[in-house]
Amino acid sequence: MSISLPSQVEAILYLKGKPISLNEIAKLVKEENALVEQAILTLMAAYAQRDTALDIKEHKGLYSLQLREGLGELVQDLLPVDLSLGTLRTLA
Repeated sequence: MSISLPSQVEAILYLKGKPISLNEIAKLVKEENALVEQAILTLMAAYAQRDTALDIKEHKGLYSLQLREGLGELVQDLLPVDLSLGTLRTLA
C-alpha cells in the first residue's frame, strides 16, 4: 500500500516540529518541488475545510503544522507554566 504524497508531507510537518522549506521537504520525499508544493496546497485546503485544531502555515517560505488561531490560550492553560506559546506550536 502506497502512502500519498500529501500524507507523507503531513507526517514530515508533524514530526519535524519546526518550520521547514519546500526544498527540504522535497529532498525528504524524493520528489520535485512542484509536486511537493501541490501536496502542501492540497493539505492546506483540506485543513481549511475540516473542523480541526491544526493548520498548516507558511511564513517566509517555511511551512509548519501549528495549532489553529484561537486555541493557544485554551491549551496554554493545560500545560505547565514554563512552556511558551512558541514551544506549544513546536509540540503541535
